Amino acid sequence: MSSGTDARVKKSRNRVPISCEPCRKKKLKCDRTKPCSSCVKNKTQYSCKYANQNLDNMNKMQLTTEIINLKMKVNKLERILQANNINASEYSDLSFVFNESISRMSEDQEDPVLDLSEKFDRMVFKENRILLTGATSYVTFIKADKQLSLLFEALNKRHEQEYEEYMNAQKIKVQHDSKMFDSSKIARKHAYQDKDLCMDSILSGMTTTTLTAPGLLKSQDIFALASSKLPPMFAIEALIDRFFTHAYYLVPFVDEEIFREELTYVLLSDEKGNPSFKVAHHQNTSIVSLLLIILRYAYMTINVKEFDENPRSIEDESLATMLRMGVTIGPQYIELAKNVLLSMPPEESIFRKVTIRNIQVLMFLRWYQSYSPELSEDYYEASISLSLIIQMCRVLGMNRDPDHFSEVFRDEKVKSLRRRIFYKLFYMDTLSAFDLGTPVVIHSDEYDVILPKISAKEKAILDDFKRGMSISITGKQLKSIINENAINKDISLEFEVATLIRRAIQLCRNYDDGAKRSEFLSHIQKIELFLNSRLSSIYEMLDSGELAGSFKIDDPIERIFNISKIKKLEMRLVLLSLLNCLHYLLFLYASEDQKEEKLEHAMKATEPALILFKFTYDFVKYLTESSTIHGASKSHQNFKRFFNGLEISFASKVQACFSRGILWTMSIFLQNFTSDHLKFETLLKKFGNSVDSVVVLNWLNIDLDRNTNDQFLIIMFHYLKEYYLNSIGLKADFFCCWRVSMIIKIFFNFFKNTKQERFEKVLTHYELASENQNLRKDFTYAEAKIMNSDPQKLKNGFSLPDMPTPLESEPTRLTTKGFDQILYDNGEEYLDALIKEDETHRPSARMYSFFNISDYNALADPGSFQTTDSSSVNRHSETDSFSHSNSTDHPSTKSSGSVGNVTFEDPSKVNVMSFGAPDIVSPFDTYASQISTMDQEVPGEKSINLQDFISQFSKDSMFSN
Repeated sequence: MSSGTDARVKKSRNRVPISCEPCRKKKLKCDRTKPCSSCVKNKTQYSCKYANQNLDNMNKMQLTTEIINLKMKVNKLERILQANNINASEYSDLSFVFNESISRMSEDQEDPVLDLSEKFDRMVFKENRILLTGATSYVTFIKADKQLSLLFEALNKRHEQEYEEYMNAQKIKVQHDSKMFDSSKIARKHAYQDKDLCMDSILSGMTTTTLTAPGLLKSQDIFALASSKLPPMFAIEALIDRFFTHAYYLVPFVDEEIFREELTYVLLSDEKGNPSFKVAHHQNTSIVSLLLIILRYAYMTINVKEFDENPRSIEDESLATMLRMGVTIGPQYIELAKNVLLSMPPEESIFRKVTIRNIQVLMFLRWYQSYSPELSEDYYEASISLSLIIQMCRVLGMNRDPDHFSEVFRDEKVKSLRRRIFYKLFYMDTLSAFDLGTPVVIHSDEYDVILPKISAKEKAILDDFKRGMSISITGKQLKSIINENAINKDISLEFEVATLIRRAIQLCRNYDDGAKRSEFLSHIQKIELFLNSRLSSIYEMLDSGELAGSFKIDDPIERIFNISKIKKLEMRLVLLSLLNCLHYLLFLYASEDQKEEKLEHAMKATEPALILFKFTYDFVKYLTESSTIHGASKSHQNFKRFFNGLEISFASKVQACFSRGILWTMSIFLQNFTSDHLKFETLLKKFGNSVDSVVVLNWLNIDLDRNTNDQFLIIMFHYLKEYYLNSIGLKADFFCCWRVSMIIKIFFNFFKNTKQERFEKVLTHYELASENQNLRKDFTYAEAKIMNSDPQKLKNGFSLPDMPTPLESEPTRLTTKGFDQILYDNGEEYLDALIKEDETHRPSARMYSFFNISDYNALADPGSFQTTDSSSVNRHSETDSFSHSNSTDHPSTKSSGSVGNVTFEDPSKVNVMSFGAPDIVSPFDTYASQISTMDQEVPGEKSINLQDFISQFSKDSMFSN
């Protein structure tokens, strides 16, 4: 194009229109009211909308800012082309396949073969045994990272010493003196006490016992025991309802209709509401186990702490009555469920007669092992239990699609259930292999199961509803179909995520020839592409309740019916952890003279690690907050709305995803003192401009033009301390919080005792900064979205004076308060304290492990089930910031009957206050009230026309792009 032509090109205006959209389209005069007089006259006031003049808030989109934005995009594209060795001048059309971009490396550029297994696979001493850890294992980074290997050197030596003593103890010759073994302290120590020092707790193989019930525990005894521990019937019914409304989304391994029907086979209730079990057939024993597990799952979704502060927080009067009576469904119910399952006679054993119901119960137990607050799946027992279930599924033929056997499988519900179980096992197998660095159990050539889907009839109903056509089902039935469809879509997405992880595992453990560096980079690009195109950012998800069109792949129907998005959040956290892991490995693999390559991987490992740190920090902080005190804050409301009762179940998963990230964060912190080119200042300047990255940079008070590296270190120092204090406050309730608090304690004390001068320098600067430096308040998603589109604001600092400010707490002030809880005088002191705490916390975690079988007398202890002890996971621990009385002396507990130690006569006679609706109103309440009216309709008698309903919500701003 000639210069003359260029001169005639008009600049497009950036002025925001001030007339409403209908007037602008019809070229009418607009008086700029809302609604304007023209729209009122033409009866189009419902569509009278104005362009948002405040949202962009960037000097009315000046041309200068647009140029900066375009330059930023060009720079980004140039970096991509350069990284992929692409000469843009060779292409008239740049629609190349990105897979080929890596393979088209120039011939003279080195593309080495990386054998990560050879360098990182190790045999480690753990719990008096030798175990294999692969490249992606948590332990790999402890061993291979020079900074971390020094950090945990003392602990590793203790493990080796204990293993040697344990092996020597086995060589003690038996003597005639029967008291010899009892008097041998070393033999007793190493025969019964397996130490699990915190940093290697991923290898924590919970004490494994024989998978058989104690000999004296007969079926009739265990059923009588289980019956005596049941809450009243009204509470059982309320908890079952709670499970299917709140927890079922995470564990969709049981059909509600079938379960409720099967419950009538084993559960009875007398005229006073006292429940009891009676089993007519041994194979129905698993129904008893399933009920006990479901009761525990449902109870975990109830925020008992919030109820103690505000009884209005629970609308269900049956659940409120249950809590006022002091009924607690603790982890002992899981232990009882395992004992019930294993109490069947040998000829009816779950391992002899494999049934889908038995597999369901084992799946629930395995899921509990991964997500429960008192356990952690980061150990080898989790892999063994999962392999057991997978092999049982193979025996049952669940690796084959049921459509191949139409003469046997005719029920669509049964088909869907089998497919779900298989693909959930596929996903769990993938995560287990990733965590431990071991091969997967399920291989790609052994199954032909199609992904689960709703039936053709249900799909037709859903399509009709989306088109606004008449349907003849109740609102509850419609929501059930939408929920089942959402679960199936999440399983499909999980399968794609699992495929990405499996390929990464394969690249890391190619025992024969290794894998080329280009293959690693190509696969990393696939993961990044999936994150950018298929999953929303973390803070986009959390803020989604008030944002229009916030989810990239969100179904608007699912938003109306408030379908959970927690699985999508989990998948994003897992993939961020995978990215951090792969770049961390490539960083460690590169030699010291490959400084540019190490710097590149350091930058790319830091960004996902700090995103995970920010979210984990916020999540743990939320768990420590009081709804009474912090309930009005924007962050607290977002977390509460998003998790909707599943916080307890999700805490272990959040911490597990950050397990490698915190190691990288500590390592890179220490490398700031040993390397000139691995500085926080350098790494943060290379961050991208995604929403999550912008939130993190704001969290770190980033001003790249003025901040020094010392300031970044001080802020990281502060957040690690605060993370420790929040975690230590939850250690009695969450095993994962105790573990991470020990990790941070080791880091601080190592830094203090080995780098005394540097530690004192950082602490001195920290004390000076604490006098005058405030940390900024967190961004909302909308604010972060603005910042990520304006690099100038990102560069100069964050100031949004014209943005509406949500109700938030004041910015946090740096303070040295709390360091006295972390620091010890010398290394031996904190190591001894660590071991002492390990001995305190580890046995309770072992107690509820998958293979543990409790003593009958312990199970029968009346105080072990119905209790209001403050150690209950849902109640305040002694270390909680806000302590409330857990007394059960309510009027509702004074009638007669029996619930453990609590008596009752008739729940209808209990004097319970009437609870009103919570003060916080969901943005979907208007729609929900319309949906609820569908339940009043009788299917078949009157068809529900949803055209008006569809028209109404389709015009809502939340569906506009």
